[in-house]
Amino acid sequence: MIFRFTSKAKDQINIAKLEKIESNKDKVFFEEWNVDIIFIKHKKYFMFTEGKTLFTIIRHAVGVKSINDFNTFIRDIFIEVLNDLVEGINLSDINISNSLFTTTENNNVRRAQIDHLFHAKRLVELGKNTFDVNRIPIASIGYKFPVDYFIEELGKILQNDGFVFIEDVLRN
Repeated sequence: MIFRFTSKAKDQINIAKLEKIESNKDKVFFEEWNVDIIFIKHKKYFMFTEGKTLFTIIRHAVGVKSINDFNTFIRDIFIEVLNDLVEGINLSDINISNSLFTTTENNNVRRAQIDHLFHAKRLVELGKNTFDVNRIPIASIGYKFPVDYFIEELGKILQNDGFVFIEDVLRN
């Protein structure tokens, strides 16, 4: 799994230097996540955006100050999101070992994150959940809703009595 950090996110978890890793032109679902630090109403959040579907998760960045904290934090988020989105899945652990940390690229994922930030701020002002940024269609993915596209891609790998298998990523 590849995590592409902005400089703010890199500094948040105290990574000294990131090596540049070129992205594959054809994105593989759940393989790459862009990570940014954003501020909404003076509070610091992590923004995680999946590279293929542009599905975005926004969570408070409190207490995440090291790579170990980050790995625990992202594991817990993935478990929560996958259990919430897919009926019949009850993950208790996700193996996120062998992760690669690299720099972000100036591409449609970063542009989507900028749009998501704008919409997240608007949603908070309206008293709505920031998850709803995933219910806004995006041109670069064929005007699909990121949440629907994420579930569609996840559905392609659901097999064997409701267990999810992504090589070296998910462990039931």
